[in-house]
Amino acid sequence: MSPATLGRSVGSDARWDSLGNALALIAAADPDHARHENGVGFSSADACLGHRLVALGTRAWSPAMARVAWELCRRYRAQLGLAGIDAECLPVPGATSGDGRHEARVAAKALADCVAVSLCDGEAVVALSRYHPSLVDELKAIPGRRFDGVANHIPASSFVALRGLSERFGFVLPPEMANAGPTPNPTPPQPVQTPSRPPDGLDVDGSVFSLRFAYDAEVVACLKGALPQARWDRSARCWRLPASPSLLSALSAFVQASGLRVSAAARDALAALESEAQGDSCPSTPTAGAMSVAGHPARQPVRRSALPGGRAATRVSMEVSQ
Repeated sequence: MSPATLGRSVGSDARWDSLGNALALIAAADPDHARHENGVGFSSADACLGHRLVALGTRAWSPAMARVAWELCRRYRAQLGLAGIDAECLPVPGATSGDGRHEARVAAKALADCVAVSLCDGEAVVALSRYHPSLVDELKAIPGRRFDGVANHIPASSFVALRGLSERFGFVLPPEMANAGPTPNPTPPQPVQTPSRPPDGLDVDGSVFSLRFAYDAEVVACLKGALPQARWDRSARCWRLPASPSLLSALSAFVQASGLRVSAAARDALAALESEAQGDSCPSTPTAGAMSVAGHPARQPVRRSALPGGRAATRVSMEVSQ
């Protein structure tokens, strides 16, 4: 992005507003620019980029910068979720060949270079050589600010606010006012208590199984191939599957092959489905040798075929519990 495009709309003005609002929410929780480890805001690796994008404003974003902003929102979707924003519903910018990080760095430098600050009669005089909507909006919000048609005049009582803007937008202040006024010392925000979610593994809720596991493209492909009836539940962040005897074989094989933990409730549900399936298929009079203790029919091992994706064949057996 060249300096000439700074402050100019890229496409529709409102195209990336929801992305900008989400990113600004994360930046607002990170006033210390990741100086304190508190579990909120950006990480130290993303703080500079995130604050740059927020400072530039969505109307100055290029498509590549919008793509980087979307990637950041995806990375911090847990924090956005606590604020009621579903990262899955944010607009997805198309993939581009541009380097959004580099463009954001160039645009931020161009923005800093277009701001000139001087002292005159105890006031800070802020002149912009190029209009930038985000910076202008921030200047207007400074208490006591007045505009004379050419430059913004900031009273000494608001030098602290102006210093905060200089840190965010990267422009330089005169040495005389760099340390003027009390230095803000915000209290580090307290860590956010992230709501606990059910552990990974196989569980059951009524007549529906739920499968939770860390995202892995191969495991997801195996699940879709072995159990096409599985559906992703976005709100619960898990895969849902009806508790049906016809799916028992494939479900048991998938759980064994993927090494998922099986809850006690899910184990009972699997046993009930196994009993139901065998009750429909076993002869009414069990053969000698197929009897177990107390006259209950013994469960024979069930052979499972290999899952898609080259996973080894597994053997699952379930025994009658007293």
